[in-house]
Amino acid sequence: MNKIVPLISSRVAGPLGVRHLPRFWSMVSLEALRRLAPGYSSVSLGLDEILLDGLGLKREALIDSIEAKRPTYTQFEELIRKQPEIKLDASSIAQINGAIVNYKHEDAIRTSILNTCGLSNETCSLREAVGLDQLRDWHAFHTLLKSERAAKFVPLISSGVAGPLGILHLPRLWSKVLLDARGQLATGYSSVGSGLDEILLDRLGLKKEAVIAYIHEKRPTYIQFEEWVRNHPDTALHLDSIAIWQLNAEIAEHRHPYATRMLIFSRCGLTEGTCSTKTEGTCSTKDAISLDNLENWQAFYEYVVSLDTAKIIRT
Repeated sequence: MNKIVPLISSRVAGPLGVRHLPRFWSMVSLEALRRLAPGYSSVSLGLDEILLDGLGLKREALIDSIEAKRPTYTQFEELIRKQPEIKLDASSIAQINGAIVNYKHEDAIRTSILNTCGLSNETCSLREAVGLDQLRDWHAFHTLLKSERAAKFVPLISSGVAGPLGILHLPRLWSKVLLDARGQLATGYSSVGSGLDEILLDRLGLKKEAVIAYIHEKRPTYIQFEEWVRNHPDTALHLDSIAIWQLNAEIAEHRHPYATRMLIFSRCGLTEGTCSTKTEGTCSTKDAISLDNLENWQAFYEYVVSLDTAKIIRT
C-alpha cells in the first residue's frame, strides 16, 4: 500500500477560513489508513495545538471521529461546525490564523529542514514554520516518488502557496509536470493546461514546452526547479518584486467560469450560497484557487480514503 506525503499546506484554509484545518484532516485521514509517509505523525504539538485549542476542540475526540466516519473535507467542516462550544467567530479564527502563519520552528529544526532541501541561511531567509514545512513536504514528495513507481497521485499542492521565489502556483505546476513525467498524475488532471498554468508561464516568459522538457529530463526537486526558473534567460525581466506581486495578484483573483464553479460545488456536495457557521452545505467561494483546493481534496478522498475504506470493509 503506497504511502503519501501530506502536501496540503498549513497556510491553506477551506470555506470555514481556518488555516491548517485541511492539513490536519488529511494527515489524520492518512494515518487512519496507514498511508501517511514515513517521518510524519498525525499527532503533534505546535500547529495542531494552536488549531485545536483555538477552536476549543478535544484532539482525541476529533481524531476518533475522523477515523470512524472517514469524512470528505466538506463533511469534516460540517462535523466541526456541529461540535459543542466550537469557537468559529471572526475573532477566534483571526487569532488562530495569525498564530499559524507566525509560528516558528526551533533553530535546530529549521537548520535540519534547510539542509535536507539543499539550502542554508545564506540561500534561504524563511523563518516561519509553515514555509519551512512546505519545503520539507515537497522534498519528501520528490524522494517518495522514486519508490512509489506504480501509484497515482492527486496534485495536492495549492496554487495559493509559493516557494522561496515567492511566486504563487509555481510549486503546483512543478508537482503536476513531475507526476506526469513519471506517469503518476491522477486521471482528470493535465500537467500544463490553460487557466492558472497559462497565466503563470505567460507572465514569466516561459514556454510550456521548455518547462515540460526540463522536468521530464531532469526530474528536479522543487528547489532545483526554482533555480532553473530563476536562471532561465527568458525570465530575467519577470522576477523583480513588482512583477511577482502583479503575477500573484492575477493568480489570486482568477475566477473559473460559472459552469465550472457549479460542477465543483456539486462534486463536493455544496451549493452556491454563504459559508457560515449557521449554513450547512453551502459555499460562496468564487476564486479559482479555493475552488481548486476543494476539488483536489475531494479527488484525494475519492482516490485514497473511500477506496481504502471499501477495501477495509470487504476485508
